[in-house]
Amino acid sequence: MNRQEFGQLLAALRQDLDWTQFQLSEYARVDEAVISQIERGVKKFFEPELLFNLANALQLTTLERREFFLASSGLEQRQLVRQASTATTTYIPSLQNSEPVARDIKSCAMPGVHQRCVWRCHCSKSGCD
Repeated sequence: MNRQEFGQLLAALRQDLDWTQFQLSEYARVDEAVISQIERGVKKFFEPELLFNLANALQLTTLERREFFLASSGLEQRQLVRQASTATTTYIPSLQNSEPVARDIKSCAMPGVHQRCVWRCHCSKSGCD
């Protein structure tokens, strides 16, 4: 959500309560000009205290607060995709039997060709977890 859209969101939340910008500024203890700047998409950076004061004044629920804070970040929904971790648990079929073997993929302390320890049977050298 860009700053213009976040401003429209704030205006909609304010209008749902039938408040003027002045009333919201009073309840949130924020200057009225700041409310106007946010709603017009002019204000680009939001201090955490400002966002908390607005969320409190608007009486947002926990879920609404989360969405409100996320919207204020300026990130688009597609940018919030979780990236795979380097210490992911991977399930690999065992070479000895048919049961899967769970193994954390970690960097191996041994230099050279032996870069990653994935298979339990691969790693009998010291320095590998």
